[in-house]
Amino acid sequence: MKMGVKEFREKLSEVLHGREAVMITHHGRMVGTYRPAGTGAAAFDWDAWLAGRDRLREEWRRATPDWRARMASIGLDEHGDTITP
Repeated sequence: MKMGVKEFREKLSEVLHGREAVMITHHGRMVGTYRPAGTGAAAFDWDAWLAGRDRLREEWRRATPDWRARMASIGLDEHGDTITP
């Protein structure tokens, strides 16, 4: 299930008693997830989570002209892998 921050807040009691994972969005961008305790991994939409992560990565790269230098400054290559000396 997917819902905005305001809707999540308004329906929090209902969501807390549910068994379905929730992707929380703000202005169309995924900002978080809620997965009820006791639900299996199958209840979580990994494809949607990965797509949201990829969208966020691309948005950050477009907004950050020196993204490669920033990644290198914390020891990561352009794929997010650790740079080995």
